[in-house]
Amino acid sequence: MPRASSRQRRLSECRPAALTITLCNAPPTSVCPSSLSHSHLCRLATQRSVVTTLRAEVATLRASLEAEQHASKDGFAHKIADAKASWDRHHREKLEELERKLRAEFEKEAKELKAREKQLRETTDRIRADLGKVTLELSQQQVFANDLLKQIASQESAHEADKFDWETARADYETRLARAQKGLADKTDDFNKLMDVKITLQAEINHYRCALEEDRVPL
Repeated sequence: MPRASSRQRRLSECRPAALTITLCNAPPTSVCPSSLSHSHLCRLATQRSVVTTLRAEVATLRASLEAEQHASKDGFAHKIADAKASWDRHHREKLEELERKLRAEFEKEAKELKAREKQLRETTDRIRADLGKVTLELSQQQVFANDLLKQIASQESAHEADKFDWETARADYETRLARAQKGLADKTDDFNKLMDVKITLQAEINHYRCALEEDRVPL
């Protein structure tokens, strides 16, 4: 930054002069001008002229500093305005690009949703048709189930009647079987008694036969 360095250099050069101005502007002391020598008076006049020159330079420097400061402010304002305009333009371009992307994504999603809606509608129609067929088949199956239940009830009634007849026949058979078993047992008892009698008679016959044979033997 050459302007700032030149201003600093000029300010450093003006500092001794400003000190001299301060000393010259100091309140007068108790020394009388008559007591000063001619050389001192010449030096004082020279210093006053230098102070006047330095004051003019300081005023000029101050005016230039104010002008530079004003110019720097204007340049900074212009830079800020340019940066703001550039930022606004960049922001607007980004917003437009984002809007285009969002619009494209929205249109893509809308198309996908429409296709999905169409597919779901077709699926719903097919399901409704299948539901109607299933409802009709269920009604037919219900009629068949009712007929089947009637047949089952009729078969159960017939089965109960057959079961009653079978149980009656079984009871009659068991009664006759018991009677036959009792008659067989009675006959078995009679047979056993007759066999006992036969065995006894056979023993007596053998005994008498032996006795007769003994009687026939000659003495």
